[in-house]
Amino acid sequence: MKQKICINRQTYLIILIGLLFVSLYLVISSTALSTEKRINSKAQTPTTPPNSPQSISDGGNSNKNYVLYVGLKKGTTTYTCSGVLIKNNRALTAKHCFDGSATIDYISNYDDSSKANFKDPSYYRSSGDLSIVSHSKADLVVIKINTAYSKITTFPTITTDDNDYKKGNQLTVYGWGQLKNGNNTTIQQFGNQKVMYDATNSTVETFLMEPRWLSSTKMTAGDSGGPVMKSGSDTNLIGLQSESATINSNFSKAIRLKTYATWISAQ
Repeated sequence: MKQKICINRQTYLIILIGLLFVSLYLVISSTALSTEKRINSKAQTPTTPPNSPQSISDGGNSNKNYVLYVGLKKGTTTYTCSGVLIKNNRALTAKHCFDGSATIDYISNYDDSSKANFKDPSYYRSSGDLSIVSHSKADLVVIKINTAYSKITTFPTITTDDNDYKKGNQLTVYGWGQLKNGNNTTIQQFGNQKVMYDATNSTVETFLMEPRWLSSTKMTAGDSGGPVMKSGSDTNLIGLQSESATINSNFSKAIRLKTYATWISAQ
Protein backbone atom coordinates (compact mmCIF):
# COMPACT_ATOMS: atom_id res chain seq x y z
CA MET A 1 0.00 0.00 0.00
CA LYS A 2 1.49 3.33 -1.07
CA GLN A 3 2.07 5.90 1.65
CA LYS A 4 0.62 9.36 1.03
CA ILE A 5 3.15 12.18 1.50
CA CYS A 6 1.66 15.27 3.12
CA ILE A 7 3.30 18.69 3.05
CA ASN A 8 2.02 21.06 5.64
CA ARG A 9 1.56 24.78 5.00
CA GLN A 10 4.80 25.82 6.77
CA THR A 11 6.96 23.45 4.70
CA TYR A 12 5.24 24.60 1.52
CA LEU A 13 6.03 28.25 2.31
CA ILE A 14 9.69 27.43 3.04
CA ILE A 15 10.02 25.68 -0.34
CA LEU A 16 8.30 28.55 -2.14
CA ILE A 17 10.55 31.17 -0.49
CA GLY A 18 13.60 29.08 -1.42
CA LEU A 19 12.54 28.95 -5.05
CA LEU A 20 11.99 32.71 -5.09
CA PHE A 21 15.51 33.30 -3.73
CA VAL A 22 17.02 31.01 -6.38
CA SER A 23 15.11 32.83 -9.14
CA LEU A 24 16.19 36.23 -7.81
CA TYR A 25 19.84 35.10 -7.68
CA LEU A 26 19.71 33.93 -11.29
CA VAL A 27 18.20 37.24 -12.48
CA ILE A 28 20.85 39.31 -10.62
CA SER A 29 23.69 37.13 -11.95
CA SER A 30 22.42 37.42 -15.51
CA THR A 31 22.08 41.22 -15.23
CA ALA A 32 25.58 41.58 -13.79
CA LEU A 33 27.08 39.46 -16.60
CA SER A 34 25.24 41.48 -19.26
CA THR A 35 26.45 44.75 -17.71
CA GLU A 36 30.03 43.47 -17.59
CA LYS A 37 29.86 42.52 -21.26
CA ARG A 38 28.58 45.98 -22.20
CA ILE A 39 31.32 47.69 -20.18
CA ASN A 40 34.01 45.50 -21.75
CA SER A 41 32.59 46.17 -25.21
CA LYS A 42 32.74 49.92 -24.65
CA ALA A 43 36.29 49.66 -23.35
CA GLN A 44 37.41 47.77 -26.45
CA THR A 45 35.69 50.06 -28.96
CA PRO A 46 35.85 53.61 -27.58
CA THR A 47 33.75 56.17 -29.41
CA THR A 48 34.80 59.39 -27.71
CA PRO A 49 38.11 61.24 -27.29
CA PRO A 50 40.83 60.96 -26.30
CA ASN A 51 40.92 57.30 -27.36
CA SER A 52 39.31 57.60 -30.78
CA PRO A 53 42.17 59.40 -32.59
CA GLN A 54 45.43 57.76 -33.67
CA SER A 55 48.99 59.05 -33.61
CA ILE A 56 52.54 58.45 -34.77
CA SER A 57 54.94 56.91 -32.29
CA ASP A 58 58.63 56.34 -33.07
CA GLY A 59 58.37 58.00 -36.47
CA GLY A 60 60.93 60.51 -37.74
CA ASN A 61 61.16 64.04 -36.38
CA SER A 62 59.62 66.71 -38.59
CA ASN A 63 60.17 70.45 -38.44
CA LYS A 64 57.36 71.29 -40.83
CA ASN A 65 55.96 74.51 -39.42
CA TYR A 66 52.53 74.01 -40.95
CA VAL A 67 51.77 70.91 -38.84
CA LEU A 68 49.80 71.71 -35.68
CA TYR A 69 49.15 70.41 -32.24
CA VAL A 70 45.41 70.88 -31.66
CA GLY A 71 44.61 70.90 -27.94
CA LEU A 72 41.01 70.13 -26.98
CA LYS A 73 39.17 70.10 -23.69
CA LYS A 74 36.21 68.07 -22.47
CA GLY A 75 35.37 69.08 -18.91
CA THR A 76 38.67 68.87 -17.04
CA THR A 77 40.24 66.48 -19.56
CA THR A 78 42.72 67.84 -22.11
CA TYR A 79 43.84 65.77 -25.10
CA THR A 80 45.57 66.31 -28.41
CA CYS A 81 44.78 65.88 -32.08
CA SER A 82 46.79 67.18 -35.02
CA GLY A 83 46.10 69.74 -37.70
CA VAL A 84 47.58 71.63 -40.62
CA LEU A 85 47.86 75.32 -41.50
CA ILE A 86 46.69 76.08 -45.03
CA LYS A 87 46.88 79.89 -44.63
CA ASN A 88 48.31 82.15 -41.97
CA ASN A 89 44.82 82.40 -40.47
CA ARG A 90 43.19 79.07 -41.41
CA ALA A 91 43.86 75.47 -40.37
CA LEU A 92 42.22 72.06 -40.80
CA THR A 93 41.64 69.20 -38.39
CA ALA A 94 39.32 66.21 -37.94
CA LYS A 95 35.76 66.81 -36.76
CA HIS A 96 35.59 63.66 -34.65
CA CYS A 97 38.19 65.20 -32.34
CA PHE A 98 35.28 67.29 -31.04
CA ASP A 99 33.06 64.29 -30.21
CA GLY A 100 31.59 64.37 -26.73
CA SER A 101 31.05 68.16 -26.57
CA ALA A 102 34.77 68.88 -26.65
CA THR A 103 35.94 72.45 -27.31
CA ILE A 104 39.12 73.78 -28.84
CA ASP A 105 41.66 74.88 -26.24
CA TYR A 106 44.72 75.92 -28.23
CA ILE A 107 46.78 75.34 -31.37
CA SER A 108 50.55 75.46 -31.62
CA ASN A 109 53.02 74.59 -34.33
CA TYR A 110 56.06 74.51 -32.08
CA ASP A 111 57.94 71.27 -32.70
CA ASP A 112 58.30 70.03 -29.12
CA SER A 113 55.46 70.58 -26.65
CA SER A 114 57.67 69.60 -23.70
CA LYS A 115 59.83 72.71 -24.10
CA ALA A 116 59.28 75.71 -21.89
CA ASN A 117 58.42 78.08 -24.75
CA PHE A 118 55.72 75.83 -26.23
CA LYS A 119 53.34 78.76 -25.65
CA ASP A 120 55.57 81.29 -27.38
CA PRO A 121 53.23 83.80 -29.13
CA SER A 122 55.00 83.13 -32.42
CA TYR A 123 53.59 79.62 -32.38
CA TYR A 124 50.71 79.46 -29.90
CA ARG A 125 47.07 80.54 -30.19
CA SER A 126 44.60 80.05 -27.33
CA SER A 127 40.84 79.40 -27.46
CA GLY A 128 39.89 83.10 -27.34
CA ASP A 129 41.72 83.59 -30.63
CA LEU A 130 40.10 80.62 -32.37
CA SER A 131 36.75 79.52 -33.77
CA ILE A 132 35.71 76.48 -35.77
CA VAL A 133 33.43 75.67 -38.71
CA SER A 134 32.43 72.00 -39.05
CA HIS A 135 31.48 70.33 -42.29
CA SER A 136 27.94 68.94 -42.12
CA LYS A 137 28.95 65.43 -43.22
CA ALA A 138 32.71 65.00 -43.60
CA ASP A 139 35.15 64.41 -40.72
CA LEU A 140 36.49 67.90 -41.32
CA VAL A 141 36.79 71.18 -39.41
CA VAL A 142 38.19 74.56 -40.46
CA ILE A 143 39.86 76.45 -37.63
CA LYS A 144 39.66 80.24 -37.99
CA ILE A 145 42.57 82.10 -36.41
CA ASN A 146 41.93 85.72 -35.46
CA THR A 147 45.57 86.69 -34.94
CA ALA A 148 47.27 85.50 -38.13
CA TYR A 149 50.68 83.87 -38.03
CA SER A 150 53.25 86.39 -39.26
CA LYS A 151 56.44 84.31 -39.27
CA ILE A 152 55.09 81.47 -41.41
CA THR A 153 54.97 82.23 -45.11
CA THR A 154 54.87 78.79 -46.80
CA PHE A 155 51.78 76.60 -46.60
CA PRO A 156 50.73 73.36 -48.28
CA THR A 157 48.18 73.58 -51.08
CA ILE A 158 45.25 71.19 -51.50
CA THR A 159 45.87 69.15 -54.63
CA THR A 160 43.95 69.85 -57.81
CA ASP A 161 45.00 66.56 -59.44
CA ASP A 162 42.75 63.50 -59.07
CA ASN A 163 45.72 61.33 -60.11
CA ASP A 164 47.28 61.96 -56.70
CA TYR A 165 44.76 59.42 -55.36
CA LYS A 166 45.82 56.54 -57.59
CA LYS A 167 46.31 53.14 -56.00
CA GLY A 168 49.94 52.65 -54.96
CA ASN A 169 50.88 56.34 -54.75
CA GLN A 170 53.37 56.94 -51.96
CA LEU A 171 52.31 59.13 -49.03
CA THR A 172 53.89 60.87 -46.05
CA VAL A 173 51.80 61.47 -42.93
CA TYR A 174 52.52 64.07 -40.27
CA GLY A 175 51.18 64.52 -36.78
CA TRP A 176 51.57 64.75 -33.05
CA GLY A 177 53.66 61.87 -31.75
CA GLN A 178 56.15 60.62 -29.24
CA LEU A 179 59.91 60.28 -29.40
CA LYS A 180 61.49 56.85 -29.00
CA ASN A 181 62.60 57.64 -25.46
CA GLY A 182 58.96 58.26 -24.56
CA ASN A 183 59.73 61.54 -22.79
CA ASN A 184 58.84 64.21 -25.33
CA THR A 185 55.93 64.80 -27.65
CA THR A 186 56.81 66.28 -30.98
CA ILE A 187 55.68 66.73 -34.58
CA GLN A 188 56.59 63.55 -36.42
CA GLN A 189 56.49 62.17 -39.94
CA PHE A 190 56.16 58.70 -41.39
CA GLY A 191 56.70 58.13 -45.09
CA ASN A 192 56.08 54.45 -45.77
CA GLN A 193 52.39 54.76 -46.59
CA LYS A 194 50.50 54.33 -49.85
CA VAL A 195 47.03 54.65 -51.32
CA MET A 196 45.46 51.18 -51.01
CA TYR A 197 42.57 51.52 -53.50
CA ASP A 198 42.01 53.83 -56.42
CA ALA A 199 40.26 57.04 -55.30
CA THR A 200 40.63 59.17 -58.42
CA ASN A 201 36.86 59.66 -58.82
CA SER A 202 36.13 63.28 -57.90
CA THR A 203 33.07 62.31 -55.82
CA VAL A 204 34.99 60.00 -53.47
CA GLU A 205 35.01 61.36 -49.90
CA THR A 206 37.76 59.29 -48.25
CA PHE A 207 40.65 57.03 -49.21
CA LEU A 208 42.47 54.22 -47.43
CA MET A 209 46.14 54.08 -46.57
CA GLU A 210 48.08 50.84 -46.18
CA PRO A 211 47.56 48.57 -43.16
CA ARG A 212 49.51 49.73 -40.14
CA TRP A 213 50.72 46.26 -39.32
CA LEU A 214 52.90 46.32 -42.47
CA SER A 215 55.08 48.96 -40.81
CA SER A 216 57.06 49.06 -37.59
CA THR A 217 55.58 52.41 -36.67
CA LYS A 218 53.04 52.30 -33.87
CA MET A 219 49.86 54.36 -33.96
CA THR A 220 48.38 55.60 -30.68
CA ALA A 221 46.24 58.56 -29.58
CA GLY A 222 46.58 62.03 -31.10
CA ASP A 223 47.29 61.89 -34.82
CA SER A 224 43.81 62.53 -36.23
CA GLY A 225 43.68 65.68 -38.34
CA GLY A 226 47.33 65.47 -39.32
CA PRO A 227 48.17 66.17 -42.98
CA VAL A 228 48.70 63.48 -45.60
CA MET A 229 51.14 64.69 -48.24
CA LYS A 230 52.19 63.29 -51.59
CA SER A 231 55.62 61.80 -50.93
CA GLY A 232 58.45 63.93 -52.23
CA SER A 233 56.41 67.13 -51.94
CA ASP A 234 56.35 69.63 -49.07
CA THR A 235 53.35 71.48 -50.46
CA ASN A 236 51.01 68.92 -52.10
CA LEU A 237 48.32 68.29 -49.48
CA ILE A 238 45.95 65.47 -50.42
CA GLY A 239 44.30 64.36 -47.18
CA LEU A 240 43.72 64.55 -43.43
CA GLN A 241 44.13 61.50 -41.23
CA SER A 242 40.68 60.52 -40.00
CA GLU A 243 40.25 57.15 -38.28
CA SER A 244 40.58 53.40 -38.56
CA ALA A 245 38.53 51.98 -41.40
CA THR A 246 35.44 49.98 -40.44
CA ILE A 247 36.16 47.24 -42.99
CA ASN A 248 39.55 46.54 -41.42
CA SER A 249 40.86 48.33 -38.33
CA ASN A 250 44.41 47.99 -39.65
CA PHE A 251 43.64 50.38 -42.51
CA SER A 252 43.94 54.10 -41.86
CA LYS A 253 41.22 56.24 -43.43
CA ALA A 254 41.92 59.76 -44.66
CA ILE A 255 39.68 62.58 -45.83
CA ARG A 256 40.06 63.20 -49.58
CA LEU A 257 40.59 66.97 -49.41
CA LYS A 258 40.20 67.68 -53.14
CA THR A 259 36.53 66.69 -52.76
CA TYR A 260 36.02 69.47 -50.22
CA ALA A 261 38.36 72.14 -51.62
CA THR A 262 35.55 74.50 -52.64
CA TRP A 263 33.90 74.33 -49.21
CA ILE A 264 37.24 74.87 -47.46
CA SER A 265 38.13 77.92 -49.55
CA ALA A 266 34.72 79.48 -48.77
CA GLN A 267 35.36 79.48 -45.01
